[in-house]
Amino acid sequence: MKIGRRDFIGTGSMLVAGMVTSRGVHAQETAAKPDSIPTRAARIERLFKAPDLHPNALEAAADGLWIGDQVSERVFRVDWQSGKVLHEVQTESHNTSGLAIGAGYMWLGANGGVSGRRPPRPTDKPYGEVIQADLKTGKTVKIHQLIWGGGVHGITFVPQTQTLWVTALSIQAVAEVDPKDFRVL
Repeated sequence: MKIGRRDFIGTGSMLVAGMVTSRGVHAQETAAKPDSIPTRAARIERLFKAPDLHPNALEAAADGLWIGDQVSERVFRVDWQSGKVLHEVQTESHNTSGLAIGAGYMWLGANGGVSGRRPPRPTDKPYGEVIQADLKTGKTVKIHQLIWGGGVHGITFVPQTQTLWVTALSIQAVAEVDPKDFRVL
């Protein structure tokens, strides 16, 4: 059985709403009881060190793991097993926080400003936007303004629908947008 994106999100939203409601109703009853949620120790396995200063954007792709750096604004495609850099580009992003690969482009969540992490560059802006960049060179193809204002802290491309999902921080939502004209769907 195939579940559509809207059904999945709707079901998840109802589940979260039910959990929140349930917590509020039973808060007094469970306040004295210890949590009975089973836990286990996490196992951490270090595979490799990221190739730059402050990785803050990841995209899992068949051709490798794409890593965007928040300080240098470079993007690296690395080998899944070794972390060896397979491709590297300098972008015109600013305060990169999110990366998507799709429709033949690299999409960068640019949060505006650089918070003193590096000297300012002419392409830095004090507001958030999504930068559409060339995969091979990293050069900006187009800049997309965020109609909701604020910043971005995640972006993903969905091949089945050919759309982007972007976090809309200022309104605490996730927006599906058409990458051709950036209208909210």
